[in-house]
Amino acid sequence: MTHFSAVDTCPWGSELYEQWCGLVAEPHQHPDWLLAWWEAFSQPADRLCLLKVTNGDGRLLAIAPLYVSSGRLRLLGDGAACTDHAEMLVGTDDAEIYAGALQWLIDARAALEWNRIDFEAVDRDGPTHRLFSNLGEIPTGRVLLSDALPTCCIELPVNWESYLAGLSRNHRKRCRRWCRGYLDTGRVITRSTVEDWHPDVAFELLVTLHNERRSQLGGGAFDDPRFERFLHTAIQRLAPRGMAEIRAIQMDGRFLAVECLLLGPRTMYAYQSGLAVAGLEHNAGALSMITLVQSAIERGLQYLDLMRGAEEYKFHWGARIQPLQRIGWWPATVGGALGHSSSLFWQFSKSVMQTVAAGASRA
Repeated sequence: MTHFSAVDTCPWGSELYEQWCGLVAEPHQHPDWLLAWWEAFSQPADRLCLLKVTNGDGRLLAIAPLYVSSGRLRLLGDGAACTDHAEMLVGTDDAEIYAGALQWLIDARAALEWNRIDFEAVDRDGPTHRLFSNLGEIPTGRVLLSDALPTCCIELPVNWESYLAGLSRNHRKRCRRWCRGYLDTGRVITRSTVEDWHPDVAFELLVTLHNERRSQLGGGAFDDPRFERFLHTAIQRLAPRGMAEIRAIQMDGRFLAVECLLLGPRTMYAYQSGLAVAGLEHNAGALSMITLVQSAIERGLQYLDLMRGAEEYKFHWGARIQPLQRIGWWPATVGGALGHSSSLFWQFSKSVMQTVAAGASRA
């Protein structure tokens, strides 16, 4: 028999923490990632809400990494940190367990002090989206699904030449020219925390080069000290597990680009990056991407996930869009109906403005 219960704490090294670690293989679902986010970003009035799913013997089957903020039930790691591929439950995709967990949360709504669900971005083909897309208009509440900023992912072949064959002819030529001019000659080399590079030194470089590049583009993630604190803690804890790595390319003794990577069983996630202004004339961003693709293929991984955002450059490298959706749920109350209607109106207004803007750009 399946049991549900909620707790509002999970100290590092506790029994629950260790059980949670045993459930996950993906870095962005790991407590080292999500609890680091909670420590850095939670506000005094926010409350951790970890829904435990256990069997009759008390063994943890799954956990819902949630929190309550201003009356909203939200997924840990949302907001500025952009925790892509989040799900309501970690450790299972069983539809019955998902349905039971949601019903338990709804029944305990008053005790947990939340009045609506706001899941910022979940995979459109994932179990959380399937659960809510099948609810529709049910007596206990109203659901609203809307598009969120998508992720982009490259499906990797078995070798580098096969990967190049899938690119456009012009981009394939550029890649070969960059390899001949920089990588094959040994002029550009890679450094990695997996080898002999100290993680703290690598992280300092990540912050420096990220800020150097973003200062030209209007600010970056590390402008918020909470983000720097979160990511530093998460990388420190995930790296010894083989779930995080910082890689950089170096030319003539100078670092040109750096990447912060998360590593899953099948996927390399390019989470954050930095680029030296001096590296622009050497196409350092492209050189860094080449080394990432080659490294992922050499490790036998199936995907290189370029994370959230559909920037044009990602498609030159063979990436395809993976849709994400925002999920909202309101109870069947007067306040819930008003909140649902307000969100519907906002979504409609946003769609109209985007249509008008698109028409103006074509005029």
